Amino acid sequence: MGWRKRHPGCSSRTPATAAALVICALLGPACSATPDSAPGAGATAGASRPAAHAKDPGQCRRTLVGVAHPDDDLFFLNPEIGQTIRSGCPVDTVYLTAGDDGKKNRVEALEYVDRREYGVRAAYAEMAGAANRWERADVRADGLRIRSYRLADKARHTDVRLTFLDLHDGLPHGQEPNSLLRLFDGSKKSIEPFQGAESYTEDRLLAGRCHVVECVSA
Repeated sequence: MGWRKRHPGCSSRTPATAAALVICALLGPACSATPDSAPGAGATAGASRPAAHAKDPGQCRRTLVGVAHPDDDLFFLNPEIGQTIRSGCPVDTVYLTAGDDGKKNRVEALEYVDRREYGVRAAYAEMAGAANRWERADVRADGLRIRSYRLADKARHTDVRLTFLDLHDGLPHGQEPNSLLRLFDGSKKSIEPFQGAESYTEDRLLAGRCHVVECVSA
């Protein structure tokens, strides 16, 4: 599932639209992102390749990719993502859910999610021709701290960020107790993420949605 830009519309409250807007809010200019001192996940996996020739800055706009699960972007939005990165253009990819697949065993679920995340980090480093090194650069918005990583191969001069909202997988019909659908059908006032201590309310997800659309359309 990929999100596309929409014309500003404050009245829209569908789950897909709300998800897209909160993604933009988290990565927009109104939010802050400061790299942590601790190194991010993703160890070195080979030396970087020579940097690709970047496009003229006037022709190169930041690309925002939003998908439901880690690896959806690789299956459904490539080769466009790879072509954009190799052109030297900034790319931000945001994953709405942790991709836990509804696994009940917590240890198995954590291992499964970790493998999926490692896979997408390795894939983006490969697309950038860079070493698989990442630095933690969480984003803050409306009191939330969201896990985020920047590709840290300085020799490559890339601008690639991967951000994980860590919501639970809703499975086919949103039947999981902490699925996003629970907020929008009114059955729950807040949902707990798969990882992290801060819960999500509908207000948090929808905060500043009109301003967000303007930022994306700019």
